[in-house]
Amino acid sequence: MPASHVREVLEAIARSPAGLTEERDAVALLDVHLAAVEDADAGHGLERLVQVRDAARQALDRTFKVRTTSVVARAHADGLVTALGPLEHLIDQLQTAEQRERQAIARLDAELGLLQAVPPDAALAALLERVTGTERLLQSTEEVGRDSKAVAARRKAVAAAGKPVQQQLAARQREEAERVEAKRRASQQEALRLKAAMAEVTAQDPVDLTRLRELVKAENERAGALEAELKLAAQLQLPIAPPPAKVAFADNTNPQAAAWTDTICAKAFAKYTWFEFKDLRKSGQPVVIDGLAAQTVITDDVMWKLYQYRRSVIDQLIVTLQAEFKNQLMFKSSGSEDIESDLDITVASVTPGDDVKAMTRFNAEIKRRFGRPPGRVFDTNLYARDYRAIEDNMSPRRGAVPQDHDIDQPTGEMVKMSGIDQDVATLMKQRRFLDEPTFTAMWQDLLKGIRDPQDRKRIQQRFEEAEAAYLLTAQEKVERIRTKVEARRLAVLARAKQGGAKISPQETATFKTYDQLKKRYELAREAHDLQAVQQLLPDLLDLLETQFPDEVMEATDAQYAERMAALRADQARLAALVKQHPEEGPGCAKAHPDQTHAQWLDGLNALKARIKQAQFTHIMFANEAYMSEGAITHIVAGAQAASPKKKQAVLDKIQPAELLQSTNEQLADFFKDMKHMAHAEHEASGATAKRRATGEAFVHASKYLSRMLDGAAMLQEKYAADPVVKPLLEGQPYTLCQRAGVAGPRALQEQVDKQLVKLRKSATIPGDAKAELAVAEVQQMFQVSSVAELRTLIMGFSREFNERVRQLPSFRAAQQVDRETERAYFRPTTAKPA
Repeated sequence: MPASHVREVLEAIARSPAGLTEERDAVALLDVHLAAVEDADAGHGLERLVQVRDAARQALDRTFKVRTTSVVARAHADGLVTALGPLEHLIDQLQTAEQRERQAIARLDAELGLLQAVPPDAALAALLERVTGTERLLQSTEEVGRDSKAVAARRKAVAAAGKPVQQQLAARQREEAERVEAKRRASQQEALRLKAAMAEVTAQDPVDLTRLRELVKAENERAGALEAELKLAAQLQLPIAPPPAKVAFADNTNPQAAAWTDTICAKAFAKYTWFEFKDLRKSGQPVVIDGLAAQTVITDDVMWKLYQYRRSVIDQLIVTLQAEFKNQLMFKSSGSEDIESDLDITVASVTPGDDVKAMTRFNAEIKRRFGRPPGRVFDTNLYARDYRAIEDNMSPRRGAVPQDHDIDQPTGEMVKMSGIDQDVATLMKQRRFLDEPTFTAMWQDLLKGIRDPQDRKRIQQRFEEAEAAYLLTAQEKVERIRTKVEARRLAVLARAKQGGAKISPQETATFKTYDQLKKRYELAREAHDLQAVQQLLPDLLDLLETQFPDEVMEATDAQYAERMAALRADQARLAALVKQHPEEGPGCAKAHPDQTHAQWLDGLNALKARIKQAQFTHIMFANEAYMSEGAITHIVAGAQAASPKKKQAVLDKIQPAELLQSTNEQLADFFKDMKHMAHAEHEASGATAKRRATGEAFVHASKYLSRMLDGAAMLQEKYAADPVVKPLLEGQPYTLCQRAGVAGPRALQEQVDKQLVKLRKSATIPGDAKAELAVAEVQQMFQVSSVAELRTLIMGFSREFNERVRQLPSFRAAQQVDRETERAYFRPTTAKPA
């Protein structure tokens, strides 16, 4: 009897009321279905495969009774069950493919209808959306189309229907690009006219401020309109010339900077620093470079060429470092892309410590090529990743991007110790840019507004810790810098002795001043005169920073790298300890023989806190870096976040202590800038020059004041509905806000941003015009007209903000640390990974 007839007979028996009762019948039926299952493949089609599977399942059900008593029947059933596994998997694959095919066909049919419905006069944005949508769809259905003729046919139809729409889009984009370029040319001509008009006004004495405001307003409107036009053009993907910051050095064909070749730029940066180029752009004085006969004035065209050369050198060095470290580095740049902007780069690595090695290699290579550290040559500084993970935005990559991670944070009560360290860090940075009497007077004024004796005691401790930490780091800096200065002196003398360039009178005078101050400092140290050391050490450091900037940066870059290398070693040790002994168990006797597991974990927690403390101490040796986690959270992760959603998410979580850290650090940066600006104000000769030096200082100060006001405003907004905290923050208006006649810090920030920060951000308003308006705006806003007066006002605002935050219940609670936590923090962690 044929197999099909046998199966029919057996199936009939199985369906009968009595069902299968004989072992031989059950085995025969199972074997028939086993053969069918084993014979099944994709060529049979999904429907037939499902029939075979379902029939086999029924056979298993109908032989169940026999299998309960028959070992042989059970063995044959096991074989069928095993064979069903691959068939089930094949059916799942085919069902998924069929579903994807149906979905792809539906989407392609819908897209075809949309393409066919595009009108001849469709808007440019609609055309771009349609073409982009078609490209995405064709890309996403490519794989399905290889396996499905129906999908392949529809993809072909969609691609054909999309071609005329693509052509329509390209024609419209070219037409719109011509209009935008014409508008840009007209706008640039208008900018030149306004610039000339502003120069004419500022050449008058007195300056017609009404007319100057009109011109600045017109320039801001022009620049804003052009910026909006170019932003829309970028969104519409118009084929227009990219902004200079996005043009590669090799692609710059501007004839107004054609003389600045790779060779000339290399010679230029070997002779001049980025800071000198900025001054030369402002003064109009020509440069003297061997081989450069034309285009010797640093115009905007030339400055952009220098900007692009700087970026090309840095980008190529990053490629070299990635190759050396097997693409396991991450580089992130932040900040603006203005014509004179600096470049701050954070580097992280998968392997702990490689980021520090890469940073050291980078600094050494720039020094080798140009004779100075990168912070001087290019105003470019590299920092090893601090508290938060970064996302690479500078490395050209293929394949997977390595992932960075945040620093290991302490937990429990040890978080309080970490918060105290961060508080001290920002105060230490303030001390870095203040003399000792001013710093002491500042915290003594703060104490007058603090009611609780314990709070006053803690505040004094924080400031005293900051003073001590500053003196220690400043002393380390001075000692290392002095070795660099002495090496320079010997090199200069040797060169002169060998018949080279003679020591200039200016350099002789500089060394003489340095020697005199150094001697006074050394005598004070030998006499153990702490007060004299406190006064002379900052003076000596200031002299070194102003007169020997190259040596200072080279020395502090090396110190920063050395300390960060040690910190990375501690982080690696911590990670290894946690990995080798993650939980309590038999390994405890070996991992920590003299401690309980809880005590051992407390020690690791303390190590995390000390590593975090070392992070900000080491940053003291870095140039321009933020020190506190609060400032990084508030400004870098929050205010400078790429998207409003990410910015809000960061700022929603920020705590009062972090906002205090940030505002105190902004004050320190304000002190830093004003220290230089006050000197320029003092040295300026003539009323006009002095006034403009003051105005330039006000323009620079606006960024820090705006950020301080933002911190105070955010805190008020965060606790606007809190009946306990709100009176502490808003009960008494800030003196600075009262002076400006506004309700609070947010309103004042908006005013400062509109009248001063906008001036600072403009790359087209001449410096003299900015300065004249800034003096007028600050005088009108705050009734002050000098750097010293503005500094006093801003210090007063900071003192009031500190008073309020330091008396908040949550802040006070975070300052109260128990004895055991303090002991654990200072107890050394001696455990080492196996």
